Amino acid sequence: MKETEERLQALRQGDSQAYAELLNEVGDSLYHVAFRIVKDQQKAHEVVQEAFLKMVKAIDNFEGRSSLKTWLYRITVNEALMAQRKELPRLDDSIEELLPHYEAKYLTKPMPDWAQNPEQQASNHEFEAFYQAAVDSLPESLRTTYVMKDIEKLSEAEICEILEITKSAVKNRAHRARLMLRQIIGERYGH
Repeated sequence: MKETEERLQALRQGDSQAYAELLNEVGDSLYHVAFRIVKDQQKAHEVVQEAFLKMVKAIDNFEGRSSLKTWLYRITVNEALMAQRKELPRLDDSIEELLPHYEAKYLTKPMPDWAQNPEQQASNHEFEAFYQAAVDSLPESLRTTYVMKDIEKLSEAEICEILEITKSAVKNRAHRARLMLRQIIGERYGH
């Protein structure tokens, strides 16, 4: 994404072409993140529209301490989380039973081996639907971090800024999400 003073000035002056270019550059990514949080296409579109409107209204207050893209992600994630919380107050389920347990440095329950052929499984529509449902079942904080890091491929620094958490929290959440997904997928597809 081009981040020039010219672009920022054009946005601040209300240049519709500059806004259209920005939306074309980041709109799909913002939608994917919003969709993973709200789990509804229409709501995800509404979240992105609302986030973009908030950005337009607040562009004069943008200080440039982060990139414009990071700022837009933060607005979008916050909007999606607010929309989800309005819809259904949801308590994050306990994830302890899905995480590996250790005794004297050894796993008490071995992790399932699901390395039979990942390419075949990934191309399988049934597996893809199962994987989507598994990601959706993650607790909100883990799911959001996982989607940004492993699916949208944002950097840890960007995720830290967007979610306003530390780098170690990003790593911890992403790791826990992967462990949970491995456990969930392993229970169905493992040996």
